[in-house]
Amino acid sequence: PELKEFRIKPVAQPRENSPSPGQEGNPTRTWLSPDNSLALVAYDLESDPWVESMGAFVANKRSPQTNRAYRMVLNQFSAFVSKHPSDVKQSDIIRYRHQLEHLGRAPSSIRQHLAAISGYYTFCISRDLTLSNPVKGVNRPLVNAYTNATWLAKDQAKALLSQPNLNTVKGKRDYAILVTLLLTGLRRSELANIRRGDIQKRGEKLYLTYTCKGGAKIARDIPKKCWEVIEQYLIA
Repeated sequence: PELKEFRIKPVAQPRENSPSPGQEGNPTRTWLSPDNSLALVAYDLESDPWVESMGAFVANKRSPQTNRAYRMVLNQFSAFVSKHPSDVKQSDIIRYRHQLEHLGRAPSSIRQHLAAISGYYTFCISRDLTLSNPVKGVNRPLVNAYTNATWLAKDQAKALLSQPNLNTVKGKRDYAILVTLLLTGLRRSELANIRRGDIQKRGEKLYLTYTCKGGAKIARDIPKKCWEVIEQYLIA
């Protein structure tokens, strides 16, 4: 289903001098669509392993957010270069990076674009479609993930923890959530997926096993306070 969703049905006439869709002797053609506009290059989806690999590469992503982001990037890049994927050169990647910079995209966004394109060509290498990755050697902007990060002061954290009503089950739950977030720094999705059996005592320490971003399983020790407030909620 993911591959079918990625394959946009023809909704416009092909470019001048291009074969008409469904013309006898030619396979049906379609376009990869960046946002709501059509890419400039018609791709043969029925027999072109490069385009099939593009769909498979995107569909293979576990995270729906990553799947959606990579699909958008590859569609936009295809429209920008107006070339078949096999004809893309390193100079095309550099031009695309300059275009993103000209549009004022954040360094982290540019790195994501280049990572998606690089991942696609690495996927094509694994399928023996090519021997080289045109993104290799292209400089990527440096990104400090926490440059603009803010955090709570001690009095702010105390004020936050004072909000839940500990005389209610919901208040005990909210308090356990806030304490665990403050003391561990877990992502929202990581915390939301925790189950009781994920916290176990080993010796004198408590360990939490959870699924982090990317799908990897991680086991780490957590403060005793986390389990105490979680247990109080479970008992309630």
